Amino acid sequence: MTATPSTQVITPTLTFGVNGTAVPLNMIVRPKNTIGQEWLNKWGGPVTGTESEVLWYVRLNYSAANMTGVEFSDSLSDRNGGDLPASVTYIANSFHLYRADFDGTGNYSNLQEVTIPNGALSIAADGHSYHLNLSGVDFSQGQRYLLQYRTTFIPGMALHNYGVLTNAGGAPRSEIGFTYYSKQLRRRNRQSCRPHPHHQG
Repeated sequence: MTATPSTQVITPTLTFGVNGTAVPLNMIVRPKNTIGQEWLNKWGGPVTGTESEVLWYVRLNYSAANMTGVEFSDSLSDRNGGDLPASVTYIANSFHLYRADFDGTGNYSNLQEVTIPNGALSIAADGHSYHLNLSGVDFSQGQRYLLQYRTTFIPGMALHNYGVLTNAGGAPRSEIGFTYYSKQLRRRNRQSCRPHPHHQG
C-alpha cells in the first residue's frame, strides 16, 4: 500500500538589508495543496450523458488509521430549504467500493473493487438516506477506500449530501457535507460574481 505523502515543513532563512544592516528572516514553506489528517471527504460530479443524475465520491481513511467496526451514514437534502422532491433518491445498484491509493492532493489511483458484504447497505424507504455497515471490510492495516454511488437529480436544484463516518476504534467520528449544483446554476453563480459595467448618464 502506498504510504501517505510527507507533509514536511521547510524553514529557510532569507537575509534582507535594512539601513545597511543584514537582517535574517525565517519563512515557513509548506507543500502546496497537500491534505493533512483526514478520515472522510466527499464530493459530487456530473454523470456523462445525463443531467438528471449525480455521481458521488467518498474518500475513506485517507490518513490510513487502523480502524475496526467502520460504519457510514449518508443523507440528502435541498440546500435551499423545503422538502426534497420524492424523485430525488439514491440509485440502489450504483454503489461500488474500491481499495485505492491517494496522492498528496487526494487524487486516487490503482482502484481495486471490493465486494460490499450482503446486507451491509440499507437504503431508507423514501430513498433519501442510507446506512452502510463496513464492519466486514478490512481497515485494520490502514487500508484506504473510495466509495462511489449515484443519485437522481433535478436540474436547477442545489442537492446537499451529508455523510457521517463512525468506527469502534482507530479514528474519531467524522462528518462532511457537499452541495451539488446544476450546470445552469453554477453558470449563473459565476456570472453574478462578475463586476457590473458602469453606466454613464
